[in-house]
Amino acid sequence: MMKLEIKIIEGPWAGKKFSPGPGTAVFGCGDDCDVVLAEDKTMSRRHFEIAAAGREIRLRDLGSLNGTRINNKKCGREPVVLHDGDLVKAGDSLFRIGVNESRRSPTARRTQARGVPAPAKPAGGPAIAGYAVEEKIGSGGFASVYRARRLADSAVVAVKVMSPSFMRTERAGKTVLREIECLRKLYHPNLVALLDSGAAENTVYCVMEYCAGGTLETYAGRRGGRLSAAEAVPLFGQLLRALAYMHVMGYVHRDLKPANILLDGCGEEITAKISDLGLAKRFETAGLSNITGGKFIAGTCSFMPPDQVADFRRVKPAADVWSLGAVFYNALTGRLPHDFPDGADPLGVALSGGVVPLRARLPSAPARLAEFIDRALSPEPALRYRDGGEMLKAFREVLSEH
Repeated sequence: MMKLEIKIIEGPWAGKKFSPGPGTAVFGCGDDCDVVLAEDKTMSRRHFEIAAAGREIRLRDLGSLNGTRINNKKCGREPVVLHDGDLVKAGDSLFRIGVNESRRSPTARRTQARGVPAPAKPAGGPAIAGYAVEEKIGSGGFASVYRARRLADSAVVAVKVMSPSFMRTERAGKTVLREIECLRKLYHPNLVALLDSGAAENTVYCVMEYCAGGTLETYAGRRGGRLSAAEAVPLFGQLLRALAYMHVMGYVHRDLKPANILLDGCGEEITAKISDLGLAKRFETAGLSNITGGKFIAGTCSFMPPDQVADFRRVKPAADVWSLGAVFYNALTGRLPHDFPDGADPLGVALSGGVVPLRARLPSAPARLAEFIDRALSPEPALRYRDGGEMLKAFREVLSEH
């Protein structure tokens, strides 16, 4: 497993070393940071973050006043891959990055993969150069997902292959290109990472990290259909951090549901990751594209707020707040936020906005946690948390009271 060591070689804390574990570590002078450097008066409250996930370590400036420089080059809000020996300058502090595992860059991996003969095509699966496709592990309306092994290093990966029939239209091509662009720009330990992409057999594929724990849906199913608060709360803390990151980067997911939450690890070391970003879209331009027709409703209406059902093209971060609140509600109760009477139109029920309060389903739920989820599920966007960041802050306040 890759080990990261950060040493401060200049500044008030010169000589001090840090070894962040998997996940995200925030550096700054604020008390809420993971690494607090209060003595450096030129550092912002939340200056930069370092995220370790998969085989890469990335740094992202958090909008600091004086900026962050890597090897004397200023970096922006887009994540930058760090390598062994890199120097990071923030405020008056200079950090040396140490990584004890050599890593190929994604470009190098793709170049090597393209030079490898295509493996034998498995039954029903695609032949993709550089990968041994083993078995189908999932499918949806637009794509199939296979477990595969990368020939360069025998790493287990997930390969998502778009349906050739879906790829025949111009709209479908734009949708796939949008997904790939989105995945390349988003990097967080609680988002499923894109490792590679390309074209094969008249379709497009994406190679992603493999999560052996399956979906939140199946995980809850193995536990009788729902999770205890002790099981659910840590997972949703992770998911909220990922959602806050997505919204800061200018994206809405638009299809958050238990089947799109993947798990990795086991026991107390389970990591939750948001997957299937194929419907994600920059909210600055939401409503300006014709990719999604006015009558085309994607996603699952059981986990969609009424404003999204009514107007799928003009979706804001508050829609994701509702959806993740619905996922949390479902995980705790084993039920959906709405009641769906026999014969009722699901879209009509979703449009009505009528949600059963959490404690009506689960009387034992802590009052503050129930209030938190019920607010997230407000029918009016203005009554919810504004975005993932505000929702995460409120969630931390709830936890601090217990």
